[in-house]
Amino acid sequence: MKYSFDEIHALNLLSDDESYSKHFNTPNDLKIMTGIILFCAVAVVTAAIVFKVDKIVPAQGILDTRAELFEINNTQPGFIEKILVKEGDVVESGQLLVQFETQLVQLEIDSLKQQLKALSRNLWNDFYQIEPYLESQDKGQLQQALSAIPNPIADLGYQRYLAKPFANTAQISLDDRKSIAQQVIAAKRQQRLIEQRLSLQRQELKRTVSLYKEGIESGASVDLVKAQVLELQSSLVSIKDNLQNLAAQKHKSKQQLSRTQSEYLLERFLRIHDQLDSYHSSEFQLTSQRRNLADLSIRAPISGTIDALMVQGDKQRIRETTTLMVIRPSYGEDDLEIDIKIPVNYAIWVQPGMTFRASSLGNNPEDHGYIMGEVTFIAASSTPDEATGQRFYRMKGRIVKIEALRSAARNTLLRPGTALSVDIQAGERRLINYIFDPFSKYLRKALSEPS
Repeated sequence: MKYSFDEIHALNLLSDDESYSKHFNTPNDLKIMTGIILFCAVAVVTAAIVFKVDKIVPAQGILDTRAELFEINNTQPGFIEKILVKEGDVVESGQLLVQFETQLVQLEIDSLKQQLKALSRNLWNDFYQIEPYLESQDKGQLQQALSAIPNPIADLGYQRYLAKPFANTAQISLDDRKSIAQQVIAAKRQQRLIEQRLSLQRQELKRTVSLYKEGIESGASVDLVKAQVLELQSSLVSIKDNLQNLAAQKHKSKQQLSRTQSEYLLERFLRIHDQLDSYHSSEFQLTSQRRNLADLSIRAPISGTIDALMVQGDKQRIRETTTLMVIRPSYGEDDLEIDIKIPVNYAIWVQPGMTFRASSLGNNPEDHGYIMGEVTFIAASSTPDEATGQRFYRMKGRIVKIEALRSAARNTLLRPGTALSVDIQAGERRLINYIFDPFSKYLRKALSEPS
């Protein structure tokens, strides 16, 4: 509706007239309502300026344990004899999980044990053969080297017989030297007799020659006596040669015994050291095979729950370093933490030490409760999400308090892997900022656009 100037001027004149102006006053009820509206508006603006509210940053999180999943691998290839657990079983540290076939390794261990027994028997056999002929220092060193080796000969008690073969050889050599000594004595006695006979025969020769000169004896008698003297001299030379030969034989027998003893001792010394090396090498092999035998029994390194079983069943051949199963370590409420993902546009508001409240994603918090916590770690750089491509910052949250109405709901809420909706309290803001932010946002955008 449009009014002309004349009409508006007439209305103004009428309002100036007191007799007519009272008909143009504002009604009292309208004044009251207007006052109430203005008061409420002022009260709201004042409250929005004075009061502050929490600044909430939305994020998503996953409930997890601090301990990572533990993969159980085998170190030895072989056939599975029996699987003793299944997925979901609770296991204790040291509990047998998978048993591999051990027949081949056990046979190898038995063979090495038998080899060690034979080597220990041979070692102590050689030692007792040379023990009586060893010097105290060499004997002490050998006993120290053999102290860690079992002694089956001492248990049987026949060590005194082992030194007899060489003792018999030494006795034979000693008997030979005694025989030579007797021959030397006899030869010397015979030498003395020949020397006495030779002395007498020489006197006889002198007497015969004297008688021959007097013409009493003939020349034949002189020649006969000379022949007898020469014969005795020849016998004396033969006896002396025999004595020299006997002395040489005695010395040779003594040297032969010494050389035989040296060779006897050296041969067994070398054999003992070679057998010691073989014994220790067999011990190392036995230790290795026992370790292999222990590795064929797969035991739980930690207490936890079988999270995944990667093998099919019994009699399956498994290659070396194959993952057999995955164990989730046992945990308590103190071992839980929340892995939080926050978009990059919200991460600027969040600092370590800020508190948050988390609830099960997609569920009513009144059913499962809330998790109160504190931000403990913020990644230095953002990471793209493989599914959406949106970048986010990874954060860690420590659980401070759990508010659950029922114990069953508490157990469900604290299950590792539960998806959570996380509200991080990033300080406080005045309420009026939330009222004027949309207007100021678009105003700044409009002012920033080029004209």
